[in-house]
Amino acid sequence: MSYYALTAPATWRGRPRRQQRGDPGWGLAPQTAAAERSIVVVGASESRLEAEAGARPTRPWLVRLTAAQLRSRLVPGVPGAPRGGSWVHDTGRAVRVVGDDTGLVPLYLHRGPGAVTLSSHLGALLDEPRIGSAPAVAPRGVSHLLHHALVPLPETIFRDVYFLGIGDRADLDVHEGEIRIRFSNDYPYLTERSKGDGKPDPRVLLAHLTVAVTRQLGARGDGFLRLSSGKDSSAVALALAEAGRAGFPCVTFRDDEGDEEYRHARALCRRLGLRHEVVDLPLAPERIEAILTEFWSRSPLPCGDFAQIAYAICVATIGAPGGAVLDGSGNDAYMGYLPGRGERLQWRFALGSGVLSRFLAARLPPDSGWNYFLRSRAASTLPGRTLRPVDTRRFYPGSVDTGPAWQRIGDEWAHLDLIGFRNSPVEHHVDQAEIALKIRLAAESGGREVALPYCDRELIDYVFHLPESSRFDRRTFTNKLLLREMLERYAGYDSRARGQHFFPFAGDRFLLRHRAFALDEIRRCRLWDARIGPWAETWFRRMERRPLLYHALLPLFMLSGWHNHSRYAGA
Repeated sequence: MSYYALTAPATWRGRPRRQQRGDPGWGLAPQTAAAERSIVVVGASESRLEAEAGARPTRPWLVRLTAAQLRSRLVPGVPGAPRGGSWVHDTGRAVRVVGDDTGLVPLYLHRGPGAVTLSSHLGALLDEPRIGSAPAVAPRGVSHLLHHALVPLPETIFRDVYFLGIGDRADLDVHEGEIRIRFSNDYPYLTERSKGDGKPDPRVLLAHLTVAVTRQLGARGDGFLRLSSGKDSSAVALALAEAGRAGFPCVTFRDDEGDEEYRHARALCRRLGLRHEVVDLPLAPERIEAILTEFWSRSPLPCGDFAQIAYAICVATIGAPGGAVLDGSGNDAYMGYLPGRGERLQWRFALGSGVLSRFLAARLPPDSGWNYFLRSRAASTLPGRTLRPVDTRRFYPGSVDTGPAWQRIGDEWAHLDLIGFRNSPVEHHVDQAEIALKIRLAAESGGREVALPYCDRELIDYVFHLPESSRFDRRTFTNKLLLREMLERYAGYDSRARGQHFFPFAGDRFLLRHRAFALDEIRRCRLWDARIGPWAETWFRRMERRPLLYHALLPLFMLSGWHNHSRYAGA
């Protein structure tokens, strides 16, 4: 039997030197059983990794549960379930559908007359003839997307279509001939659920991450890693080097914000001996229009994440369709999210979604930072200065005040302190309905699969059950401590010098540069009434002086384009 394990490094001043020809450096190498005692073994055999990679479903699956099956609680087999678990099981009182607690596989559910349909791919579910006519776009979902750039789970932008993520549970039964669904969340990564008895070792963490990358990519050699200069994707790049995937492209996006991101990523790839490429933002309007129109036409959902455009451009630019998009997202849930100073202030002084907040919101510009304090605690954790109900009522007849929904989400976890609150299901709305969604939509629009090594079960179990002092520091609000140590020791990456990192995308300059295209998409969208044209033109003029307004206009633009072109929206 062979094991995946770390081989010893050649060092210089305490750090691994650059890998030379014939020098394995820190590598993921097959080891014999005799050498087992002197190496770090994470317990995954080479044949097992290959079998798991081969068994991982690459095609969408779809299962239909009729009212008769639910009434008698007949549970069908569902492909692609996690080891030792099942997507669907009988609780004794109902049929329970369980979201993937790793965050790797999305689970979509449609409730129709007399049946519930489940699928790992929303496009496959919406294409299923047996669900009947295409689900209608829900005003509540549209309002959520405009107000917060995401739709909180388990809702989606469609009526009677739901998205189950980490911790989500849907109990199905039949009452008086009607199928009922009761949603709940049994979040597995609450701080108090960590055993805290693991042994922190950066070598073991790197071994787990390297195995996770190998497992996710399988035998595939095509695709690319979306490499920023942040900690998470830099650690995945390190794991690629350990796995001997030096030829796997690491791609960095560069726009006119400057090339600091590119320079840091290029330097890392040089130290690790990896192949690095750059995707420059194409300035030609016709190229931008072609990429986004094609992206929208293939997307089953809209996404309000400000980096969605950059991801779509990368996928459309790099190579031919096929392969995997490898990404460093998906670890905040279990490694620990620590709020910054601004978020701590918002938490302390949030007014909620009451009468006073609505009164003040009507008198503040939408890009004012004071708007954060006019939200509930849950909504104040969401990114960006997006539109408010007082704004969307000016052009969207179906506008719904989404503040009370976020108030209820926050009230459920109000007993937790700030760090516990940020590491509760409140965080999984952003992680899965915005961040992971943008990756998935971009990859699938280009005919690629998504590879998320941080969503590996064994890696999650190792990190989450470490002592809290190895995961984050409450006093300094510093997170991912062991990951930082691993990067500094084995990649020469100083996270303290790098500081807090944000994806560089000049959204205001992008929208102003492509103003005619953006305004045309917004005017053409049938969701809005006739007032949208003058209103949008006024806001674009304001954005020339107040660039942060792009946080409000970008979700409007992306939602409009999706509704105009996506075949799933009835375009």
